[in-house]
Amino acid sequence: MGPSGKMLKKLSCSGLLRGDRLCRRHISSAALNLASIERKWRGRTLPLRDIRHSKGKFYVLSMFPYPSGVLHMGHVRVYAIADVVARFKTMQGYHVVHPMGWDSFGLPAENAALSFNVHPKLWTETNIAKMKAQMTAINAAFDWKREISTCDASYYKWTQHLFLRLYRAGLVYRKQSFVNWDPVDQTVLANEQVDSNGCAERSGAQVEKRKLNQWFLRITDFAQDLLQDLDNLDWPRSVKQAQQHWIGQMRGLELDMEVFDSNGDRVSADFTAFTPLSKVTSLPTHIAIGIDHPLLSSTPPSHTADVARATALIARANIVRTGFEGAFTGLQAYHPTTGYLPIYLADYPNPTSTARLGFGQEEAEDQQFAQKHQIPLSSESTVSKLGSHMRPKTVYKLRDWLISRQRFWGTPVPMLHCDHCGLVPVPESELPLKLPDNKEVGKRDAAATTVASIAACPSCGSKARTDPDTMDTFLDSSWYWLRFCDPHNDVAMCDESTARALLPADLYIGGMEHATMHLLYARFISKFLQKQGIAETPDGEPFRRLLTQGMVQAETYRHPTNGRYLKRDELVWDNDTPYLKDDGTRPLVSWEKMSKSKYNGVDPSSVIETYGSDATRLYVLYKAAPSDELVWDDRAIVGMTRWLAKIWNLVNHNCRKTVGHDESSSASTVEKEALRVATHSTIKEVTQALDKDYSFHVAISFLIKLTHSIEHYCARRRPAAVRASNDPELTEALSCLTRMIAPFAPVIAEELWSIISSSGKSVFEESWPSVDQKLLRARKVVCPIMINGHTKGTIEVHPDNLSDTVFLEKLAKADPNVRQYLVDETGRQKQIQKIIFGKHTKAGRGRVISFVVAE
Repeated sequence: MGPSGKMLKKLSCSGLLRGDRLCRRHISSAALNLASIERKWRGRTLPLRDIRHSKGKFYVLSMFPYPSGVLHMGHVRVYAIADVVARFKTMQGYHVVHPMGWDSFGLPAENAALSFNVHPKLWTETNIAKMKAQMTAINAAFDWKREISTCDASYYKWTQHLFLRLYRAGLVYRKQSFVNWDPVDQTVLANEQVDSNGCAERSGAQVEKRKLNQWFLRITDFAQDLLQDLDNLDWPRSVKQAQQHWIGQMRGLELDMEVFDSNGDRVSADFTAFTPLSKVTSLPTHIAIGIDHPLLSSTPPSHTADVARATALIARANIVRTGFEGAFTGLQAYHPTTGYLPIYLADYPNPTSTARLGFGQEEAEDQQFAQKHQIPLSSESTVSKLGSHMRPKTVYKLRDWLISRQRFWGTPVPMLHCDHCGLVPVPESELPLKLPDNKEVGKRDAAATTVASIAACPSCGSKARTDPDTMDTFLDSSWYWLRFCDPHNDVAMCDESTARALLPADLYIGGMEHATMHLLYARFISKFLQKQGIAETPDGEPFRRLLTQGMVQAETYRHPTNGRYLKRDELVWDNDTPYLKDDGTRPLVSWEKMSKSKYNGVDPSSVIETYGSDATRLYVLYKAAPSDELVWDDRAIVGMTRWLAKIWNLVNHNCRKTVGHDESSSASTVEKEALRVATHSTIKEVTQALDKDYSFHVAISFLIKLTHSIEHYCARRRPAAVRASNDPELTEALSCLTRMIAPFAPVIAEELWSIISSSGKSVFEESWPSVDQKLLRARKVVCPIMINGHTKGTIEVHPDNLSDTVFLEKLAKADPNVRQYLVDETGRQKQIQKIIFGKHTKAGRGRVISFVVAE
């Protein structure tokens, strides 16, 4: 039963909504003033080391955002990950490149212009200013001197230059094609922007098919390289598998044929059909061609109406397959070994520009199509006749990249349409071909969104029209990783020597949702730029290592009757249980991806204001492994604030200068050695976690453990006046702990370092702690010995001997405490049925040795 009406009113009036319960009362140290420390250190930049005097370069890049105006917790997670790595690598002595910019062209700005009657540029620039301030609030140490924005003419000039390079290389063409049309946003969508239900990813509208003149890039020319070079990338397997599936290599056989119409007139002498079968055992039954196959233009008049109806049906069904639609084209393909085969327009050839040789008795899709359209199946064996005429062929499902967009707010296509010369590139000297600043974006239609204007043809001097389309924003973002290396270069995309020095990006961080769009396009453009001699990288790959972060999920509430998503101000809480304000019933509760439409988003600004940026960063890094989904629970952040308060207390109590004599008792040699071992074991584990695994949650766990070890060490001494100045082991431990928390919690680390060190330097100008390997190697570890599940003794061994199970067995049997359990009352040896050795994966720990003995 829910709370009474009076209680509901009391809960509501007292402000016991979830967000209101966040407060600083949990901080255990009154001396720790987080707000004051935040103001003091916020926005401090990282010290950059001269690349000539460093270990080398380290380029860490997080996917730049669209400037919507508001950061969400997913952004915070990505930028916290990147910032930790950047700060860590800086302390290791690397020249770190850690830039940020804005993917600032696109439909949302244009929609906002329509809704609020403002120019997209003004809307975009306002949002950039807001988000930049929010990034400063989370203390992400981006190198803002490298800032770029794709809607800035100084950037899209080079996007247009890239287009013209592609055009001159024969990788750009324009043709009529069926496209995905969003009737709400009135624009073309790439296949990747249409979901599995045939709806636009952004607007949610049911996507239509239209035939328009469109610009394409020949990404298919790079299909083989894009596929084979995946093997050399240090990327998540799921991303590589997604790209492998999207590229879709198919090995099979092809056959050259001729095409005739119903009158027996030859239509084509150069026609090739493909089958994914590696070997054939029967005659083919038909030919299936896709809606983009050029042969469709030769359809005889007697079949034009049927083909047009089927084309319209397939165009719709091609978004979400309905099942083997098609129509007979009135054409037939001929080969001496097959005879005449009917050619059908069909919905299953992939890609749609191919012709498929249908074997209705051998391949499932061919069979289903033949059955639906009543095509007779052949039973004649043709291995000896047909096989010798076919040759191996590899094809790809990957389609050429459609980059045309019917929008205003995008990079203009740098091409002119001249009535005398046809298509003419805009001269390089006239780039950028700019968007009109005074353009009024009113009601969305073709006239409103066009960027076309009148220009002079550079070939003949007559009037020409600029192209009306803008380019896909994925082309803008396909090369931004290069521009970050040399963002202010006004004579080239990037200086070649600078590109060689800084590329590839060593770590790229972003979402799995970009696996078959941005990441594939960026690889294609990078390989092209390598061929052009602009960006030299191994295999032409832009990103050496990829880290894909998981989604951030939050508690979501829906109405128990109609399933409507509920806002938090529609609820009250009683002992952490939510109830509807209006009737006291309990809502449906689930954990779902943060989304505005579900009212479950968390504003990072309010969390940072309540807990500080350090605790917020620590929470998103500690709660889950980077690739796992993060289940948001703002109440748990208090654990991070308590930990920071403990470190604050340890440093303040032990490192501040005091007046008077030192009354501390001296720690024993064993205690001192134990603290040093704990310190250097932590350095080893944290360095491994940040350098190799990017297991930030593991690193934080070890830092928390070291904090406990230091607390324990201090508690065993006279706590009234313990001073690190008289205790080198404690000094080392606190110094190392502060430097190791610095990448995660830079604000408090800077403040603590100003107490610990008298150098006056930033903690990020200090070196990362190094491991005393000799200390760790010299220390023995303890191996518990169990007999039939009960611990009966322990042995100490050197860590180097842990892998020698024969040695461990002999040592265990020789231990007096253990030996008595291995003999019976008469002194005879008991039968040992099995010896089990535990794992030894953690530094500083031994292996469990377990004897199974017959009773």
